[in-house]
Amino acid sequence: MDESYIYWLSDLSIGDAERFGEKAAYLAEIHNKKIPVPNAFVISQDYFDWVISRFRPELEEALSAVSDLQSAYSAASRVKDIFSQFSFNEAATDVLLTNYKKIPD
Repeated sequence: MDESYIYWLSDLSIGDAERFGEKAAYLAEIHNKKIPVPNAFVISQDYFDWVISRFRPELEEALSAVSDLQSAYSAASRVKDIFSQFSFNEAATDVLLTNYKKIPD
């Protein structure tokens, strides 16, 4: 992860809901209207898309077996296991911590 995936609420608006999610977009709107919401940062959907792409073959395999409720539960468990393999690398951790330290108390 690099800085290009980090966006501050003060730089977003409701028009960014598709890229950052509705919660982030609404928080940005509230923040930008000067209603007391601390400025914060969000990670763009692009980063999450990149993470998912790393696991796509395994995810597709797990989901391809869904045919009923029981198999859906099994697939969900497998998806959880797949994503548990992910962790932020040192560079991503540094980017997140650097930006986190910019948030006022």
